[in-house]
Amino acid sequence: MDTIKTDSRQQAVDWLNTKERSIDKGLTILKEAGYKPFVVANFEKNRNRSDIPKKLLAEMRGYIRYCTNPDAGSPAHEDEPPLLDPETFIPQLEKELPEEYPAIVKRLVSEVRELYTARSLQHQALKTTGEGNDEKSNAERKRIGLIIDTASRRMDTLWKAFEAYKQDGTLPDEALFAEPFDPEKIAMEVLEPKKEEPTFTLPDDPEALKKMSENWRTKLAKAENRLEYQKDKKGAKPNPMPAGPKRIAQEKRVAQLREEKLAIDTKIAELK
Repeated sequence: MDTIKTDSRQQAVDWLNTKERSIDKGLTILKEAGYKPFVVANFEKNRNRSDIPKKLLAEMRGYIRYCTNPDAGSPAHEDEPPLLDPETFIPQLEKELPEEYPAIVKRLVSEVRELYTARSLQHQALKTTGEGNDEKSNAERKRIGLIIDTASRRMDTLWKAFEAYKQDGTLPDEALFAEPFDPEKIAMEVLEPKKEEPTFTLPDDPEALKKMSENWRTKLAKAENRLEYQKDKKGAKPNPMPAGPKRIAQEKRVAQLREEKLAIDTKIAELK
């Protein structure tokens, strides 16, 4: 957001203290201040809706709080993208005879639209959590933030595949849909505390070490496949795990297994 204008804050305070609280005046103040342009645009479009005065009042108070502490970084001050509008977000899709699209392209477009709508609802939920600094509110904001981030990265991946199809007819890789994609489930997997793994210790028996080496070889192969194919076994084509919290955790897991495998094999060599 641009540097705060002192006069805009005062205008917001003055508007708040008036009995009329004109919708037109309030929207003008927020628009000129550059506060949440998507939200303001949505209010303008639906200015005659009965809930707009209440929502505008809440945003005006939010803007005043933002002016007081602009560096707080509260999710409540983040702008929200408009709800899905196929004619603007996915230009002309409904007018391009979608029956001509291959089934896998239709599936891709459908998922993008579903994710976009779901992400918009999560932005609304993020706002509902408020700005409380208690443990429950912080945890909920973190959970919702992860869901939004995960959905956004998936949408980017799918949209690139759709653009490739539109450009030269390249069909999306079926590996994209090898497993159901659930951003809420992925977020919970990241947030849930992991069970403590047994301490890594190396036996002195050569046969036990050989058996351990083979087990670690299998573990490492599966971990690497999860990273590059999003499943335990290699797929026909790479389907890398999208960038984000889950991929970072998986990369650390692969690195750990490689170190442990090296330690096992090193001890086997030393005992020969």
